[in-house]
Amino acid sequence: MIKMVKGIEHFCKIEPHDQIQLLKNSCMEYIILRGAMSYDPVRNTWTGPTSDSGYIVQMDVLKDTQSNLFENSIRLLFSLCNQNQKRTIVELKGLMDNISELKFMNARAQCMLQEVDAS
Repeated sequence: MIKMVKGIEHFCKIEPHDQIQLLKNSCMEYIILRGAMSYDPVRNTWTGPTSDSGYIVQMDVLKDTQSNLFENSIRLLFSLCNQNQKRTIVELKGLMDNISELKFMNARAQCMLQEVDAS
């Protein structure tokens, strides 16, 4: 993530303290984007971190732990929010509100990955 943002001209013009704050407060969005980019809805799998990396996670495997999956996701979010309950609730609500956008983002990300793989 840091390598990526260092390539953004306007990000480099921001004060270092502000850069750090932006990075700290956007980790969850970045994680979601990476997940959306590596999800294949046709095969119902996650591949990663690139299509050539060699590992594929079948979503059917996760069905057995579905009840624990949500709890573990909340624990991870709580940890990413520095164990701040109010911030975790706000972040979770934001994620749930934006979940419908993930399909659109996933489709765009798949196209981008195909373009990268083709070049």
